[in-house]
Amino acid sequence: MTTDATALTERRPDDDALRYALSAAGPGRALDATEGGGLLRVRDAAGHPLLAIGAPTEIAVPGEARRLLGPGAPTGPVWWTEVRTTLPGARGAALAGRFTARLAERLGGTAWPDPTRHDPGGPADTGAAPVPAAAHPAIDALTATSAVLLQDRPVVGVSPWLQDALRAVHKTGRTLYLVTPEHTRLTLPLYELLPTQPLRWVVRYGETFYDGFTGAALTWRDGGYAERTGPDGQPVLAAAWHDSRLPYLDDPHGPEPVSRHKALAGSAERRITFHVRTRHAAREDLVLGGALEAVWRAVTGGPPAGWGPAEPAGRPWSRAELTAMARERAPEPSYLLVTGGDAAASAALRIARTTAGVEEEATLTFGFASADAVPLQALPGIAAELAAGHGLRTLRVTWRATDAAPACAPLFPGLPAPLGFALGAGEPTAPRGGEPLPVTALPLGPAGRDGQWYPFGGGVEHWRDFRTLIGRLSRPMTDWSDGMTG
Repeated sequence: MTTDATALTERRPDDDALRYALSAAGPGRALDATEGGGLLRVRDAAGHPLLAIGAPTEIAVPGEARRLLGPGAPTGPVWWTEVRTTLPGARGAALAGRFTARLAERLGGTAWPDPTRHDPGGPADTGAAPVPAAAHPAIDALTATSAVLLQDRPVVGVSPWLQDALRAVHKTGRTLYLVTPEHTRLTLPLYELLPTQPLRWVVRYGETFYDGFTGAALTWRDGGYAERTGPDGQPVLAAAWHDSRLPYLDDPHGPEPVSRHKALAGSAERRITFHVRTRHAAREDLVLGGALEAVWRAVTGGPPAGWGPAEPAGRPWSRAELTAMARERAPEPSYLLVTGGDAAASAALRIARTTAGVEEEATLTFGFASADAVPLQALPGIAAELAAGHGLRTLRVTWRATDAAPACAPLFPGLPAPLGFALGAGEPTAPRGGEPLPVTALPLGPAGRDGQWYPFGGGVEHWRDFRTLIGRLSRPMTDWSDGMTG
């Protein structure tokens, strides 16, 4: 398996510092850049790869390193340099550790992790072939249908390594399996990618494996992880996942989830999620990220802490810089991450140029210590602001009883419930005649010209009302989801 380590330094690594750190690999080592220049590779005299070094990234957002690495990481600004090695076991860990320690010694700072590590195990015992020396440095094993990436760290995010691995499997039609130990969490943006990408979170639990998103028990079969089924042919739930569902069950011994008429159960903490879709005319003076910032300010009282094209998202929040990156990437779409640093808040933003204009789709999530702390009274005002000034198409707001931290454990995440839904001007509207709607629309703007806000009661039973509303819109909506998974 690969081993990764990170140097968190006070100064930017320059060529001299890298050469000093590379002395950890011994004499006679060659250094070359990968295609595109995003990685440096260290090879031995025979040409075998020893280390892959990611480009140093400035983390100017307080708390961002700690969000991903845990409480032992520094809170202040640092330079983040990550390395990976395919050398086996203790040998690989020692080499990566020596490199990052020397870099920190030269530039000031610390190296992560400490020498004690857990082995997440995985397909090394299942028949997956180790990746050839020249293959992708983020991938541990390959089969005809699968690529396997092993990670053992407190939190796994949408890192440049993982983005590169996803691009690689897209090209070959494989599925990427992210294998972690049970103590690892995923950042919310990565967790939300799972159902949309050829990506599966595989959790090692003792000597067994299960899907960290669905709870399905897994086994290695025919070159990939497959769901185990019971005598009835249905997928088997892993024990850890099943046990975490018990607070949500009407009958702890029954097979069905909580009835739609039961209030949210489980944790006293709450996580509220905003799914926002906007559209703008393609103008030279267009500045993106406005809807995302408006929601963030309304919920937290201030702007996001930072953003970036990957995690860690280390750039201080700037809509102008975000827009410049999206313009540079156009006509290709942009996928950007937004962070609250130390705060329990994060977001993902997708930007695309279409025939209709410039489309933004943002998913923002905020954690609160209790239901009473969630600013529910602000929701109609948020909808009105988005409709009046940010080209709102749709806004869907949900919440769930679950851990407020902006990272997801491989356990049942709690049931989401709808709080409200808004339609901007020009979007399909519910008919006025016929059977009454299950919710009363609140007009947005003068005479409702900016759109409509539909408040829901915040219980899981209100999904029925939500679906009724969607089914009665004046024209079908094909680009939304009902939110039962988020």
